[in-house]
Amino acid sequence: MFTRKHAFAGMAILPLFFALTLTAAPTPLQVTIRQTNAGEMRFRITVVNANDHAVSISIFHGHDILFEDLTAKPTYENVFNLSDLEDGEYIVTISSGKEKITRTLHIQTETKVDRQLTVE
Repeated sequence: MFTRKHAFAGMAILPLFFALTLTAAPTPLQVTIRQTNAGEMRFRITVVNANDHAVSISIFHGHDILFEDLTAKPTYENVFNLSDLEDGEYIVTISSGKEKITRTLHIQTETKVDRQLTVE
């Protein structure tokens, strides 16, 4: 009789464990923005989406939308050539469901003056 009660108690806990596991929080978006090669104005944006929601990728300069894409794939990857863009701040926004990730890209042109003096 004691062993049956013990077995019954174990069976009652098992469905509770599965219920807690199924309601766990979804995996967040994983976003990487990296320069492809040092000194180049090419950047790779990679998004790993473990959720069932579509992913929106946008690039803004002020109020202007420079790029916008929507994908339902679990992985998104694209290389952007920013060499033709003017100096300033550019906002990259990646959103899926209630989750939103924003990164700022700063483009600044630096001019180096190399002056030399020689005496003869």
